[in-house]
Amino acid sequence: MRKRCIILSSKSSLDKIDRYILDLLRHDPEITHSAIAGMVGRSQPAIGKRIKKLEKKGLLAYQVGPSVKEFDFIFIKIDIQTKDPEKILKIAKKCPFMPIAFKLTGENNINIIAYGYNLKFLSNLLSYHFKNEEEVKSIKYEVILNANEDLVLPIDLNIQNCEYLKNNQVKE
Repeated sequence: MRKRCIILSSKSSLDKIDRYILDLLRHDPEITHSAIAGMVGRSQPAIGKRIKKLEKKGLLAYQVGPSVKEFDFIFIKIDIQTKDPEKILKIAKKCPFMPIAFKLTGENNINIIAYGYNLKFLSNLLSYHFKNEEEVKSIKYEVILNANEDLVLPIDLNIQNCEYLKNNQVKE
């Protein structure tokens, strides 16, 4: 078993068992409480209580979506420099092709993960959403080729709600 270093604030008050439970769940989210109990040396009800406590504290959460490795789309990382990051975050939040957006420090103060059918589609999507926004100083994007871990994104499969698709009659 590989040991992992988990850095947490002192506010989190996680003991060694909690950290081990989190590590087990991170590697196998479908592991049973009974299996964890056997590995940790505690009863199954005790493990259930610990997991509930971790969930309540916000230290254990679940995300549902397709695996990026199995999803037949191109993914890109977009870096945007803008004078109004909140406005850009709102635009990204409305688009089902942009499942995650971050506000950052530094020159490029917005980072978005987006996906699409091909690079032309993605380029047109970015132009549609951001080209006419006067607050946007620059947009750069790079294709994501691989991830070191399997990545599950909260992808909204109701893409028919996308303004870009509606306004441009793009075929899926």
